[in-house]
Amino acid sequence: MPQMTIAHAAEYYFKMHVETASHRKAIYLLHERCVFCLMKCLFVSHKKSDAFIGVQNILSHLQWSLTLNDTISKGLFYLYDYCSHCLSRGNDRDIASALEILTILRDTFKKLLKRP
Repeated sequence: MPQMTIAHAAEYYFKMHVETASHRKAIYLLHERCVFCLMKCLFVSHKKSDAFIGVQNILSHLQWSLTLNDTISKGLFYLYDYCSHCLSRGNDRDIASALEILTILRDTFKKLLKRP
């Protein structure tokens, strides 16, 4: 049996945490993961690393899971699209811009978790 590293264990824990969470909590957790990974990319110079690619994958997942039947969903779609575009450029200023947007979204979804 292969040895599980701490990184693999953490990734597995996060995956299971998201998969077993309520829909609202899963959305929050995905935004939390994006913020964490972008901070890691920005401050530890891991651009184009697994963390960077993971953020792009999460944004893609969030974007395509939206039902575009209201202005909020359409707005989120365009925000995710803008963040993906910023990440594709890959410079620090654009990554910081995406990080700022995703931090605000994460904080908003965290507040929504507290509502009944």
